[in-house]
Amino acid sequence: MGLSRREFLAAGGLGAAWALLSGPWLAAIGAAAREAATDGAAFTNLTQAQGRALAAVLDRVIPPVDGLPGATAAGAVHFADLALEGPAAGLRDVLLAGLDKLDVSARTGYPGSTGFADLPAAAQDMLLRAVDKSPFFHTASMLAICGTFSAPQYGGNRDGVGWKLAQIEQRMRWQPPFGWYDAQWTHGHREAAP
Repeated sequence: MGLSRREFLAAGGLGAAWALLSGPWLAAIGAAAREAATDGAAFTNLTQAQGRALAAVLDRVIPPVDGLPGATAAGAVHFADLALEGPAAGLRDVLLAGLDKLDVSARTGYPGSTGFADLPAAAQDMLLRAVDKSPFFHTASMLAICGTFSAPQYGGNRDGVGWKLAQIEQRMRWQPPFGWYDAQWTHGHREAAP
């Protein structure tokens, strides 16, 4: 929790997720998550309380900072919700049990609280630090990253906000030269060299 957003991404979170983003399982989530996020639809695999708790967790993993959107604004919670019936189905029990445990911890540790989502950020961070080595936190973090930075057609990264956070230029196509053969291409095309 002490890392800046840039430090977190540089520390390998985005690199690890990037391998997952290219997997064929993303196609299984498809347009349904995008439509659900856009329309503000009810959750498919989460209760309303679990959805609120997950949104709060995802926004602690990738928080909105300095006018930049966080994971929830990118649609990551709907991405995660629909991933639970497809590619992340095997992680469903771990995630749901962790969310329920966070809500119980919030109600017992903070009298008057109705759940994790209602706690202030500092209290949420304290509860997450207690579980940051758990399979639950690993699962939630990966869903936050994938839901924020995947291609928008997979249901997360609403309006490309994840790409804006990572300062990735959105282009429909790339033109050469790029990659390892820049020198070879430039050698044969002197007029294009800077």
